[in-house]
Amino acid sequence: MAFALTVVELKSSLEEAGCPICGQNRRETQRSVAAYLSERLMDRGAREKLMAANGFCPQHLYMMVTQEMRDSGDPLGANIIYEQLSGRTRKALETWQQEELQSPEIVRWFTQTWRRLLKKEKFPLSVDQPCPICFAVNTHVERTLTALLEELNRGTDDITSLYRLGDGLCLVHFKQALSAFAINFPAAAKFMVEDTLSRLEKQQNEMGEYIRKHNWSYRDEQLSLEEERAWRKTLAFYSGFPPDSFQPFAWPPDGVK
Repeated sequence: MAFALTVVELKSSLEEAGCPICGQNRRETQRSVAAYLSERLMDRGAREKLMAANGFCPQHLYMMVTQEMRDSGDPLGANIIYEQLSGRTRKALETWQQEELQSPEIVRWFTQTWRRLLKKEKFPLSVDQPCPICFAVNTHVERTLTALLEELNRGTDDITSLYRLGDGLCLVHFKQALSAFAINFPAAAKFMVEDTLSRLEKQQNEMGEYIRKHNWSYRDEQLSLEEERAWRKTLAFYSGFPPDSFQPFAWPPDGVK
């Protein structure tokens, strides 16, 4: 059932502009942030994982706080999490201070040498867990990429057609797909490489015409619609953003939520 739902979400993403995995990445990030604010904040297991990760990564911390302030006007959740985290950080630093900085030099030398030999060196504030939102998003991305390549490997008509008609994967997720799944899904990898080569060749030729027609010597030649848009499609490949999101003074890009 979970796989079927993944395929349904994949089809919807393939119909959108830009990299379908980047689109799912943004939505999964928003879902995970919302989940922490609404239910996981008071869940002991979730809190322990968050403490072991030294809190959220900088990007997701910023997102969580700004989202909480927009929703409630008060960053109470951030205060609850980071007040507790600060206590754990202080305790870890105080313990390290006592063991590593205040003990006799010969004791410190033996302790550090023993840890290196056992490969058990542990510095203060060592992270035992990834940022929980990063983990959730990365897991979702891997599941979606697996579903995409499996369907392409089978030659599923609707997925294959949607992929051809859409903008394809961005470079980051294209490389991730090939490095992680090409061995298991060789037909899908072959299809994706051929499709990407075809797109890049066409776009490069059209961008070459875009550049040429900006030369004063060819100023009377009109740009075709494809030549006008080729650079946007190419930038979509390198960024994952929808092609038409590249507009002057637009941030966040149009169509990106």
